[in-house]
Amino acid sequence: MELSEFSKKYIETLDRSSARYNQDIWWATFLGSRHRFYSGTYLFLQILKGKNISPAPNFFSHRFKLFFRSILLLLLAGIKKLLLTGKLTPDSSIKFDAFIKSKSYTHSYSASGFIDPFLGELNTKIKNELTSFTVVEHLGPFFKDLKIIRQQRDVFNIYQFLNYGDLVKIGFILFGNLFRKKINHDDPINAFIESNFHEEAVSHWVAHHLVLKAVFRNILKKYQFSYVYTLYENTNWEKMLCLARNEVNSKVVIVSHQHVPISESALNYFPGKNELSIVPNYIYTTGNIPAKILQTNAPFRPDQIRIGCGLRFKRVGLEESDTVRKKTILAALDGTWQARVVLYFLYRNKKLISQRGWSVVVRFHPIFNLSSMQKYLDFDFKVDTDWKVSNANIGEDLRQAGIVAYWGSTVGFEAIGNNRPVICVRGTEDLLSNDPLWGIDQMKWAVSEFDNLEGILNKFENGEYLMNKENLDSLINDYFSPVNNENLQKFIFKT
Repeated sequence: MELSEFSKKYIETLDRSSARYNQDIWWATFLGSRHRFYSGTYLFLQILKGKNISPAPNFFSHRFKLFFRSILLLLLAGIKKLLLTGKLTPDSSIKFDAFIKSKSYTHSYSASGFIDPFLGELNTKIKNELTSFTVVEHLGPFFKDLKIIRQQRDVFNIYQFLNYGDLVKIGFILFGNLFRKKINHDDPINAFIESNFHEEAVSHWVAHHLVLKAVFRNILKKYQFSYVYTLYENTNWEKMLCLARNEVNSKVVIVSHQHVPISESALNYFPGKNELSIVPNYIYTTGNIPAKILQTNAPFRPDQIRIGCGLRFKRVGLEESDTVRKKTILAALDGTWQARVVLYFLYRNKKLISQRGWSVVVRFHPIFNLSSMQKYLDFDFKVDTDWKVSNANIGEDLRQAGIVAYWGSTVGFEAIGNNRPVICVRGTEDLLSNDPLWGIDQMKWAVSEFDNLEGILNKFENGEYLMNKENLDSLINDYFSPVNNENLQKFIFKT
């Protein structure tokens, strides 16, 4: 599972370019962090393929609109901080062992407390073994969830650690970027990079990432701790954490967890040589396979990649009676509009699905529901289909499914782990595969959004997909080591 020469060229080109720019701004941009869902990344990949694409003209009026949105975001951040006034923060007189940085959804909060949707049992393990506190970036509707956020005493929100002065400073930085002089390049690759940086430098997502850096810097200055536990995605917010750590206290050790499978297109996971100072000290993978993927494709230290366990992966324990061939296709979507290719594939096969007596259930991502996806569809979901939208938990969805169709969702892995075959749908415009089951061919059919479904249904109904339990367990455990006390203990550092 080695990256293609094309992918390596992409990483190396951006890695060289990073040295030319302000580091805070560069790593706050989506192009700089190789964000795979940023439109500029897709265009840049096309340029590397040899396609002639002119850089954006960077009209001042457009950049001013981006700057204005950034100012609104900063104002909103200030309002969020104001609304959290009165919610206590950790006692700074305590000498902590660790600070946990995670994320939360609405369903992460309950009467019994906070359930970490990303670090799971590790969060509890750290709290039991180390003096620590948890800070989250809330991914749900902040104002709707404000009450439950304020009520939580064992978890803190990022905006509690933000200073109003930070917002003013960031505003001035963005204002300076607005009047930044664009550098002209004759080379089309460098010209494209400069054009995208010039535009992104005033964007609201850069503003948000600079807010996160200010938060991390404030936490590092205020509290004493030796370790930070967080997620490994090697994307913007992690860069802000590492930059803040390097500025305030470079002795703090960042321990991270690669919490989702790595697809061929997730090139953000593979740092270049100039990037190694702003990646976590240790990266614990979900198992052997992702450890090999990372070690093979990036210049990590020999001891930097360590095998942990699959904190977010749980086999739902389907009973023998649940393995009957049910005629339901579960469409598991990502939190991005590009996952619409799954719906297009099923919609083009809608007549066949109905004729064969099958049904479709669609599982939308928590941050990208039907109303969000409908804006990107060329058919009316509610009018043109009889598909059901799932509100059930993943275990119930898998129990009712015969086949799971996905584009980049990790539900594909959960499906295989529970003896459900999968269909990976690749879009015709995908330059790289978004399939998280990279390198795994068992129990999987790979199709394009325009392919016919009939052959797959025939094979499924004939039972031509099953793996025996021994081989299935071996495959899953190689990618997701079991979550047990022995594997959880590997994460724990003590001074």
